[in-house]
Amino acid sequence: MLTASYVICTRNRPGELRRCLASLTRQTVPPQEVIIVDASDAGEASQVKQVVQRVAAGRSSVRLLHMEAGLPRQRNRGAAVAQSEIVCFLDDDVVLFPNYHEEILRVYRQFPGQNLGGVQGTIANRPPTTGWAALLRLLFLLPLDVADGRGRMWPSGNGVYLTSPAGVRPIEVMSGCCSSYWRKVVLQMRFDEALSGYAFKEDVDFSWRVSCCYRLVQTPWARLEHHPSPVGRDRSSRRTEMRLINNFYLARKNLPATPLYRLAFSWSLVGEVLWAMSHALARRDFGYARGAVRGLRAIAQGGSRLPSPLPPATGGPEG
Repeated sequence: MLTASYVICTRNRPGELRRCLASLTRQTVPPQEVIIVDASDAGEASQVKQVVQRVAAGRSSVRLLHMEAGLPRQRNRGAAVAQSEIVCFLDDDVVLFPNYHEEILRVYRQFPGQNLGGVQGTIANRPPTTGWAALLRLLFLLPLDVADGRGRMWPSGNGVYLTSPAGVRPIEVMSGCCSSYWRKVVLQMRFDEALSGYAFKEDVDFSWRVSCCYRLVQTPWARLEHHPSPVGRDRSSRRTEMRLINNFYLARKNLPATPLYRLAFSWSLVGEVLWAMSHALARRDFGYARGAVRGLRAIAQGGSRLPSPLPPATGGPEG
């Protein structure tokens, strides 16, 4: 019988985590275990511990680990201690439909021996990109949400995501908030710990590398809602700077060093800057513009402002 462990990485979000865990307890097929990897500050860490203790009452399958912040490090640590064949990653600000886990397992059973590496659910409250935003993203090969088709990676290093597929679809990139993999795949590939903080595009990087070796699919029947929390989000300037820096780092790391791919990435970088400037004007928040300038300067100068490898993650279980 297939078994799955759920790994939820969290930081300073006890309220969001409570809702997420509540949706896990209502699953038609219970998961084998739930591992919460917490990187909260001292005050919030005690609240997170209380939330987990209430959910874990009478259940030996719920575990809490505490470690330093860093989403890829937290994901790697959770997978390392998981006991099941499959590891399902959730963000702490998602709410699962009751049959989410049952439908994820169904897909793994449907593709035995077909080099399946992972399965993604579908975010029910994420509409496709429309209007001028869709045209801009399509023109500059930026991340794009479409209703159905095939999830793929642009030659710019950005992904195309499916919001309402009619059936199980092949994909090349996954959203970290609702992804799952065979545990052996996670241990083999590992999330890139050079990406710090909430590590913009760590999910794209990991799933793209997996898709080069294994088959990835998305199912429309494992549904959830994602309610992005404002807690722990960087300011617009830092967020925009990180977008540009991480895009450059991951493109250099993952994409072929050919003129076509370099041109596609450079063109998308122009689009990212235009996107930032349009947000600065529309929202009267010039942090977007400052972040774009700092990001471009970091890319031009290279050196210590670009990601560099970190030591392996550590962290132990909470009492």
